Amino acid sequence: MNIIEVQLPGGEPVVVEWNPKYPLTAKWDRRLREAAGKDEAAVAFTWDDAFLRRTRGLRLDPFRLAWPRPHPLLLAQVDCRGRCAIAKSVLQGLHQEGRIASATDTAGALRILADRMPDRIRQVPEILRLTWAEGSPAYRRTGAAPTPSRTATRISVVINYRDRPDLMQECIRGLMRQALRSELEVLLIDNQSTAESVAAVRAACKSLKGRASVRHFTYAEPFNKSAQDNLGAREASGEVIVFLNNDAEMLDVGCLQTISDWALEPDALAAGPRVLGDGDRLVSNGVFIRRAVGGATPLIRENEAKPLQETIRLSAGVSFCCAAVAKATFERIGPFDEQVFKSQYNDADFWLRGLRLGFSNIYVGSVSCRHEPGQSEARTKEKTAALLVRFCERHVDLADYADIDLDVVKLKAIPEFAERGPRWLMQGARLWRKGRARLVDARRLGVSLVRGVAPST
Repeated sequence: MNIIEVQLPGGEPVVVEWNPKYPLTAKWDRRLREAAGKDEAAVAFTWDDAFLRRTRGLRLDPFRLAWPRPHPLLLAQVDCRGRCAIAKSVLQGLHQEGRIASATDTAGALRILADRMPDRIRQVPEILRLTWAEGSPAYRRTGAAPTPSRTATRISVVINYRDRPDLMQECIRGLMRQALRSELEVLLIDNQSTAESVAAVRAACKSLKGRASVRHFTYAEPFNKSAQDNLGAREASGEVIVFLNNDAEMLDVGCLQTISDWALEPDALAAGPRVLGDGDRLVSNGVFIRRAVGGATPLIRENEAKPLQETIRLSAGVSFCCAAVAKATFERIGPFDEQVFKSQYNDADFWLRGLRLGFSNIYVGSVSCRHEPGQSEARTKEKTAALLVRFCERHVDLADYADIDLDVVKLKAIPEFAERGPRWLMQGARLWRKGRARLVDARRLGVSLVRGVAPST
């Protein structure tokens, strides 16, 4: 790790711990000085990452990893050396206080500043750190996962179902493997299942005898997940309510207890685990919100990007295929919308109402559940798009929460890096992209000539 001091226009030097394994974009020191010149109050600067992802065949495309806004919870779990610059006087002061191990511990200082004075941390979008791949060690959690400050004493799990007792058996199997320090209550909401299916579900629940109290309810109206979840929430006796899809299976033995405990943290809205699909495909690594570009609709979506998936951090939302909410918090936010968002976006509507009141969602990447979307409900692109429009019309302030969690965006061009190795690799990627484009043009030209028409330009 190299220690570099950069003299800023105001005379105050900043310190960068630079890792040669993860080079910075060309002229990064100039960009840092320019950013400091525009904001003399800033005492810390951060920037995003770039990596290459194979998209089709051997093609490598560049992507930007937009980091979440600095928060102590996440910064305590990752090594941010090389993606921040801290004022030298601040480092010396924190070192004298005994808050950081050395006067060059930029990562430790950033964590403290994110708690003490987050308004004096500035993002420098013109600088990028090259981490090479989204599976880079730079995104792994360092050390043990943080633990919540409270333990839930009674947990109520709400599960909706219509037929498919096979799915319910897997769901219950996940509950059976849980190691709990809490009392457990399971509330099953049947929605127009056949008598045979109800009997099969009741038989499967017998395995929970002695481990949980099981209560059965019937919702006889057409499918309305919001109404069914609200019914379960009203009847729940636990201090924490866990909304669990009947096609979701908790994998880690501590999944249920861990997310329930995190749901009791001060100002916690909902807590949810990492979600894996078939073949351990990453389905949900938190939720990101992307601002509208060029008149398009803002985007809110579960994050399928790999970086930071093992961490515990704030997120714009968590997947409600498996999510814990303190009952007191649920009652304060209010029930799910049974009229407009009967299923899709009912959780997102709940998140936004909570975020607006100052609550925070917590993504708990230290535990996992399995859920393959689309097994329990049929969806169409047209219906989903229409609901997103209505959602954005209701939540016009959606973009205000766009930097709570990470986002991965494709770059239009491959950045220039100062070091020779990255320059060679990037040049190779550029040549590959250019050569592939020429090959496609040649194929189009050949097809056009065979057909006897002029090629398009």
